[in-house]
Amino acid sequence: MKALILAAGEGKRLRPLTYAIPKPLLPVAGIPTIEYVIRNLEAVPEITEIYVGISHLEDNIKKYFANRTFRVPVKTVHTECLETGGDLKILAKAANVSETFFACNGDNITEINLSEALKLHKEKKAKGTVVLFKVPKEDVSRFGIGKVESNGMVSKFIEKPSLESAPSQLAHTGYAILEPETIDMIPEGSSRVEKVVFEKLAEQKKLYAYVSNPPHWIDIGTYESYLEANKIILQKKGIIPPPGIKNNG
Repeated sequence: MKALILAAGEGKRLRPLTYAIPKPLLPVAGIPTIEYVIRNLEAVPEITEIYVGISHLEDNIKKYFANRTFRVPVKTVHTECLETGGDLKILAKAANVSETFFACNGDNITEINLSEALKLHKEKKAKGTVVLFKVPKEDVSRFGIGKVESNGMVSKFIEKPSLESAPSQLAHTGYAILEPETIDMIPEGSSRVEKVVFEKLAEQKKLYAYVSNPPHWIDIGTYESYLEANKIILQKKGIIPPPGIKNNG
């Protein structure tokens, strides 16, 4: 089984940091952001190959992977920054995807049981399964939001809805499981997989959700979220005290 990671973005909202460091390599508690994604994928026994789509400062990313060893072989592929849809299509073709696969964003920090998500995907015989996480109501317009029925089916999926039109507070975490035929739904050129695949599959009643409840999930898209991710992971490691505890060091 293959996993595809989208990691070609320039990280414009994180400039000037990303002028010198590609977004996937921005460290969170000393570990590159993309490594947190790879660790989640490595924990799925069925995954045997990981492909990473890169573009911005790609030589830096290639050098990083050349000096790292993971349980699962990691290969890099040049993509064209054609948003999540266009880059996923390029990446799937390069990986010669022919069976169920994971499609992931390379810029989120969390701990999710992806094996359970894969189990649900198989049980439901879904064409697509999105991993969702409940976010504060004021944040819904930042993410793809799904309305989940009692049987786990996503009856509606809206990419970055307004506060008024959001069908729920369940946000796409950047992890999805897809069948290979969904790649044909993506047009040539630039597109958003959330719109051309997830929204369409929801309309066809072929999209399901694995609703996760990890202790944290942070999309590294802004300075605020990047700093928050570092704070949370450092607290977890016991390197900085939690709120309310005085540091006398």
